[in-house]
Amino acid sequence: MLDLNHVADGVSFTSLVTASGNGVWLNWNKPRGCSQVYMVAAGGAGGGGGGFTGAAATARGGGSGGGAGMLAVAWVPAYFMPDVLYLQVGFGGLGGAAASVGFAGSNSYVSVAPSSAQANLYLTGQAGGAGNPGSATAGGAAGTGGGAIGIAGSSLSCCGLFTNLPGAPGGAGGAQTGAVGAVSSITLTGALRGGCGGSGTTSADFAGSVVTPTGTQSAPTVFYDPYTQAAAPAGSTVTPFANMLLRPPINMFYGWPGNGGASSNAATGGPGTDGSYGNGGGGGGGGVTGGAGGRGGDGFIFIWAW
Repeated sequence: MLDLNHVADGVSFTSLVTASGNGVWLNWNKPRGCSQVYMVAAGGAGGGGGGFTGAAATARGGGSGGGAGMLAVAWVPAYFMPDVLYLQVGFGGLGGAAASVGFAGSNSYVSVAPSSAQANLYLTGQAGGAGNPGSATAGGAAGTGGGAIGIAGSSLSCCGLFTNLPGAPGGAGGAQTGAVGAVSSITLTGALRGGCGGSGTTSADFAGSVVTPTGTQSAPTVFYDPYTQAAAPAGSTVTPFANMLLRPPINMFYGWPGNGGASSNAATGGPGTDGSYGNGGGGGGGGVTGGAGGRGGDGFIFIWAW
């Protein structure tokens, strides 16, 4: 068996690294006996924006969903890699309070040193942008998805095959005249999705926007989160879909973004729900007090070695 610089055939290893603390670098040791290394890094997603706050019968736009993180991918012969890599996994951004912008996620890195300097990087999984709040004149503008620059752009990029899949933007918030926020659809063309927009209102109540599968996707698993489950807002006949979470089976590459919050003319708007790994948080609905945005999903790093 070949054993040059810890390179060999016939052995397989899989590693999953999730967020462990802001600014923390974790070591990954190249296994003895591998010849190829395949890596995927996803940036943390953005949190949803808050729905606008205003008196009953006034115009209140819904907050927008946070943008999804980007997936960056590399396939590198183990011979061209050092014995130790350094990993930092990005966090998802918090959702915004009523009428407030959410927080962007943070980047994920695979590096040859505990540094995010570009010359050291194999991969950068860029973070998703924050969702924007609703206002008295419009729903929140969509949060931007993680950008397309996932290759380090240094001499390391010549040592293997690199590609990336930009994160999808969040859904725009529902109009202040009264409308459901933009829905985030799960499609075959994108793995990580932005959060749905929260709904707006002037007088009527509107349901929150809900993630929808399309094409050949199976319907998601539906369950209620006991920590956020709540009754419909006072004066509303609409169940706040924001309290319903949609999650797939265990599959980090086909996650579910947060739903948008319902709007309420006479009570607090529904909150956006949290996104799963790498997926944006939902926007909050407009109300007498605007609903808060959901948290963006944390990033992750997968490494396969064989």
